[in-house]
Amino acid sequence: MPKNKLFRNYISILLSCCLLITSCMSGKKQFYIQNPKFSSEKVVEVENRPPTYRIQVDDVLLINIKDMKGEPLGEFTFSPSENRVIMLNANNAEANLYINGYTVDIAGFINVPTLGRIEVRGLTVEEIEDKLKKLLEDYIKNPIVSVKLGGYKISVLGEVRNPGRYYLFNNRISIFDALAMSGDLKEYADRKNIKLIRETEKGTATILVDLTKGDLLESPYYYLKPNDILIVSPSKTQLRRANFPVITTAFAAISSLIVILRFFDVRP
Repeated sequence: MPKNKLFRNYISILLSCCLLITSCMSGKKQFYIQNPKFSSEKVVEVENRPPTYRIQVDDVLLINIKDMKGEPLGEFTFSPSENRVIMLNANNAEANLYINGYTVDIAGFINVPTLGRIEVRGLTVEEIEDKLKKLLEDYIKNPIVSVKLGGYKISVLGEVRNPGRYYLFNNRISIFDALAMSGDLKEYADRKNIKLIRETEKGTATILVDLTKGDLLESPYYYLKPNDILIVSPSKTQLRRANFPVITTAFAAISSLIVILRFFDVRP
């Protein structure tokens, strides 16, 4: 084979490899919830109500107890006024929750002043309210009890624009709400393999969630639970791009060797 042709072949192979490495991600892979049933002419309804959350160990409850006139009863709570709860913010949320709230201990109990230890694990906040009202009837008439889940936090890590821990003040949040709070996914995030880590009674459970599937709206993992962790990995395209400088350096060395061999008229 002539030297010039051989040299051109080497260069062609080099350029082809570079183009392959820097290939762009398909636009279809970046679309959320792809379903051929979706239409602009017909509404597609999906039944997927948020699951009822039941209190677990280490949850933090915010409890306010008032008399029938609406006056706070400090002898039954650690925080004499709801004003302390309003002070929660992103900078000191965890500390304020610990100070103002009732942490569920390892046995599933909280310790309420005057009332003593009360088992709450496995109950909903509404069931805890009813339980406290019955206990308080021995002390006051027609008590007003408010119980909220205070330690509702999730973490979003990896290929998002604003990774971090987020404190929530409602009991319902979807996986898309969490990603929106973190600034959405980066361009080359892997939308087909979002890792969801969830606490269970036995430890932790991990599931991979595909954001492009249309049936995600029906998934039990569409709505998040307290202490859930989302980890977004980079796509294969991004990994290839990350390795590109190393590979191009190697190709540059090879091409330089080819040029030198050709200059000295030495066949590789």
